[in-house]
Amino acid sequence: MAIAAFGLLGAIGAAQAADLDQKMQVCGACHATGAGGAPKYGREADWASRLEKGMPALLESVRNGVPGTLMPGGLCGDCSDAEIEALVQRMSQTQN
Repeated sequence: MAIAAFGLLGAIGAAQAADLDQKMQVCGACHATGAGGAPKYGREADWASRLEKGMPALLESVRNGVPGTLMPGGLCGDCSDAEIEALVQRMSQTQN
């Protein structure tokens, strides 16, 4: 599903959307299946407790890792904070 469908193009720009789509594929290594306890794409219940902590806490978890589940940087060590935020927003939205 393209990033434009989620209304994120204005925040990140059209040129970055294709790159973000590629990074989403990397995220899918864990988030598509829930590997290692990763919250699955579009599952509101999986994301609720994480989102309640706020985006700064989520960014910190991605940057520093979560022992036993998420390695520092996830699988996207070159992602900016803005890209991580856009990816989290995309992954956490309920899929129809």
